[in-house]
Amino acid sequence: MDSAVKNQALVDALVKNLPEDASEAQVNQIFASELFKFLGFELNEQVPSFPTGSGTDAVDYALRHSTENDIFSQTKTNPDILVESKARNVNLAPDSTQYKKTVVQSDILPTLRLAERAGFSGTLLCRHKLS
Repeated sequence: MDSAVKNQALVDALVKNLPEDASEAQVNQIFASELFKFLGFELNEQVPSFPTGSGTDAVDYALRHSTENDIFSQTKTNPDILVESKARNVNLAPDSTQYKKTVVQSDILPTLRLAERAGFSGTLLCRHKLS
């Protein structure tokens, strides 16, 4: 798929297909799936409900590119990106209560705030593993 088509699919998912009052499940199904494709992650490079090691807490997705001998969806080790999604109308401003709860719940330090870049209050918090 060429980059223009990928770009348009991501824009459509966010602008045209994601309702203003989208639930977390809708954000995952409509937007996150397109975002992961846009970033080049295949289905076998995504693990939903990934445990963070903090008791029963889990993030919505973990992502890592697979290698020939290490299929991430099978090994479920060493994720590069952890993703916690929220409903579209959830306030994820850094000083908000929901933001702080999400960071504690998922044990992630957000370094990519898609909500602000997308121009609405809530969607995904991500952490990229630093090498």
